[in-house]
Amino acid sequence: MNYPKITYWLLILILFSCSIKKGGKEYYSTGIIIPFEGVDKIKVNESEIKDIKRNYKNIKIKKYWEPWGNGPILPFFFIGHYKKKVTVKEKEKEKGLTFYLEKKKHRFQKRTVFSIVVDSTSTYKTKEGIGIGSSYKDIISVFGKTTLSSGSTLRGTVAHLYFRDSNKNSSMLFTHFGAIDTNNFTVQEIVIM
Repeated sequence: MNYPKITYWLLILILFSCSIKKGGKEYYSTGIIIPFEGVDKIKVNESEIKDIKRNYKNIKIKKYWEPWGNGPILPFFFIGHYKKKVTVKEKEKEKGLTFYLEKKKHRFQKRTVFSIVVDSTSTYKTKEGIGIGSSYKDIISVFGKTTLSSGSTLRGTVAHLYFRDSNKNSSMLFTHFGAIDTNNFTVQEIVIM
């Protein structure tokens, strides 16, 4: 038996099989907001970090501590859990998408997306054309009647339009920063949770 020839062909076969590409990375960024579900193929309460990596080329991942009760009160600051914030970048600038991930039940569970923020630098829109810069009338015509609530935060005066879909157990929040009424409301941030 000719062992050197068999070894040679076996090595060639192994090297050749390692060099074949088995479906490289594909990126699915379509720029579409799916109401009450997510953006592109990323869905709230379903998608994991691997799905975000599969859909977007340049991402920045930051792990942060969120104390229990969201307050800086000293005894409760040490009780809490870690969450992840994933920001999508495109050519060294932000694409206007931020994903927040957390574990729902136990510590060995994978983190899933619990909130998606589409900010003022984004060009993402729904199929109906609702996105950053949309007016109060546009939003009401697509999502139906709701109340306009406003208040003050550390960022200044804020106005919100809140919509909830009980079938999908999710909600959407359209935000305008600054003093506002229904005539001059324009969307500056969209949160899907």
